[in-house]
Amino acid sequence: MNDTLSMPILFKACRQVVDASMAPMHYAELTRQAFLRLNIPIAGVNWKRQIEDVREKLLEADRHGFGYIGAPYCYAYLKEWLPQETMFNPFSHVGIAAMLEASERAIFEGLMRKFKDKTRARPESIAKGRARGLLIEQHVRYWFRAKWPDMVLPPDNEGMWEMPCDHDFKLRVKGRILRIDVAGPKASGAYGQPIGGGKIATDIHVIAAIDGNEVVIHGFIPGNEYRDIFTTWDTHPIARMVFWLNCNKLDIDYNLFKRSSSDG
Repeated sequence: MNDTLSMPILFKACRQVVDASMAPMHYAELTRQAFLRLNIPIAGVNWKRQIEDVREKLLEADRHGFGYIGAPYCYAYLKEWLPQETMFNPFSHVGIAAMLEASERAIFEGLMRKFKDKTRARPESIAKGRARGLLIEQHVRYWFRAKWPDMVLPPDNEGMWEMPCDHDFKLRVKGRILRIDVAGPKASGAYGQPIGGGKIATDIHVIAAIDGNEVVIHGFIPGNEYRDIFTTWDTHPIARMVFWLNCNKLDIDYNLFKRSSSDG
């Protein structure tokens, strides 16, 4: 069979594949997953021609935001997944659908913890803010655990309800322990230190909020960049953190992509 799928359709599907995976991928596997997404049988096309179209006319041509690591690796990736000098976070966010297990855990922790409030806000407002924060925290933690189950570790105060802690969970990446704080918005909608202070900068702050029926991860901020007040535009795109974690999960050298980005 000599038929080939049109390149605009194929290349658009390839972009959709990597947008969903946020992981490096061999160009042949990228093409295969694009066909799966389009529900088109591979047997019906000139397969060798199709994968070469993806390699030569999409990846090596730097189209649709792609970068490419050549032989022997042959990895496709998105250039936006690597650190860039940008003034603000222009990239898409991650939506987490409401989960019963995460919601139940949030309710349980809300009942077990003894919060010390440093403001003069009404009790109803305080309770609502705590509930919202715990829902965000647990959904983000469950999302990370579903994607990287071997990396996610509980916080140092797991089950110790009166013990303060500067993080909500930890990530073990190649033997290194990273403390992760999940930061939701204040009542004003801005992010940063709560009224009265008390939030301690940790290794990484994941910035998220409730939006309709889902929790949205807007981005992340390293601890040394955490400020008293900031907005989601000031965060780093979450795709860059996800890509780095996926490289480690797949045992792929992240520095391959950093070097390629520098050379380009």
